[in-house]
Amino acid sequence: DVERAKKEMPGGKTIAHGDLAWPQFRVVLEYDGRQHAEDPGQFAIDIRRLDDLAESHYRVIRVDKSLLANSSTLLAKVRRALHEGGWRH
Repeated sequence: DVERAKKEMPGGKTIAHGDLAWPQFRVVLEYDGRQHAEDPGQFAIDIRRLDDLAESHYRVIRVDKSLLANSSTLLAKVRRALHEGGWRH
């Protein structure tokens, strides 16, 4: 199952909404457009969110325009992360 990510801390505090997620394998895919680098406020939010996900043992795959254009590399990254999270196929 692929779903939109909503990672909650114990007690129900939401720490992240990812673009795609496989929560059972602790993998989140995030697309970062230019606004993530050009907007200081968004950049600060991203840093905190990625740190919170790492503390919760999530593997975050960050995707930009060039990686999206290279589908074989992107799929290999996703497959590797899913396998590391326990997916067997």
